[in-house]
Amino acid sequence: EEAPVDEDSASAEITVLGEATAVDAEGNPVETNSEFAGGVATEGEFTDEVSLADEVEVSGDISVDENDVGKVVDIVVFALFINADGVADYFMLNQEGGVELWGSDTGGEMPDVSNLATFQSGIELGDTQFVMMFTGKFVYPGPLAIQFGYRTAEGTVVTNADPIDISITEEETAPTDEAPVDEAPVDEAPVDEAPVDEAPVD
Repeated sequence: EEAPVDEDSASAEITVLGEATAVDAEGNPVETNSEFAGGVATEGEFTDEVSLADEVEVSGDISVDENDVGKVVDIVVFALFINADGVADYFMLNQEGGVELWGSDTGGEMPDVSNLATFQSGIELGDTQFVMMFTGKFVYPGPLAIQFGYRTAEGTVVTNADPIDISITEEETAPTDEAPVDEAPVDEAPVDEAPVDEAPVD
């Protein structure tokens, strides 16, 4: 399902992720009517597969629950990554945009939300909230499931229930036994002939 993005977003369309999920500071489920959309774009087009060579933008929109509109919140961003050995690790973004380990070898279970880093702080929620999560290149290949949302002053964390799923592949390289461009043959003068006529020297 596709829907228009907020006008500040990078592209014309974005994937609807549906209703949100929410937990309180103790990790207990709570109700929310917020809804999410988001995706990974390269060259202005949203996609579900990129390579390590691609410049990407990860962004999303939140249609905020009317009970949360006007609240000052923290924005949070985290992702589940499964490495080549099948180990499932959760990572999170901090306020410098750096990546921190949230939970290692979790078996896919979300870690304690009380330990979730803040990505952006002091954000007053409107009816809709645009979040630019990442711009640049990914550094490891594999499947990545990205979630984002907001944390209220009471500690309630509201995020997309369905993650932004992206497959990251190895960077493609040109074969080493082939020239990168076609080369035209070069005519060479015979080595026993002078390239120009030479006048006799007195």
